[in-house]
Amino acid sequence: MQDSEKRAKLKKPNSQGQTGANVSALDPASHKLAKIAGSVGNNAVQGQFTQVNASRDQMLQYLTHRLVTVNEVQQRELNACDYNSMRENWKEIADSQRADVTMPDPTKWAECAELYERAARKLCNGELGTGSQLLKSAMNAEQRAMAQVSSTIDIDDIEQKQDQGIFASNLDVTTASQPCDLPEVIDLADKIQSVTTTMKDVPDNPRIAIPWWTDVEEEEGENDESDH
Repeated sequence: MQDSEKRAKLKKPNSQGQTGANVSALDPASHKLAKIAGSVGNNAVQGQFTQVNASRDQMLQYLTHRLVTVNEVQQRELNACDYNSMRENWKEIADSQRADVTMPDPTKWAECAELYERAARKLCNGELGTGSQLLKSAMNAEQRAMAQVSSTIDIDDIEQKQDQGIFASNLDVTTASQPCDLPEVIDLADKIQSVTTTMKDVPDNPRIAIPWWTDVEEEEGENDESDH
């Protein structure tokens, strides 16, 4: 008889209408919400989450802006990988004294794109604190990639300065918000990560070895001479 009573108590729903097993199975953000709702009134909960939801939306809006920016710079690096661009710039790239002139590498944006995507998923899942930390990491990765863009690629018209003001001062890893849908522009993160185009290294001294993309130029010059 006593065993039956114990089993009945274990199965008894809590005030939230959930069994103990269900509560422990909640995701971290939902569990945080449940704890807050259990300690304060509904009006207070609504007030708190109006503020954190606004922070979530602001970070998501900024995140999508940065993905659009990264995609644009990556496209310009892809354009710089074509035959004509390399013929035009290979001597500058080969000059070891020009540290600002480097080979275009569109694949370097994959790191920040992945971090932006992970940050977006955490923010939309309600894990505001974790999402904000990933967003900061993504912004740092973007800055590193931006610093490696060759000076032969024009990105002066692109906003490169980042806004640290989007992070609320009271955010920590445990801060939670209400979940929301992922923005459609998050698909750009997959597009950026899927790029695999790279260029072969140019020789350090262009007088010793001539890159393959100059072959046509040489052939054209020989043909011109034979015409005279």
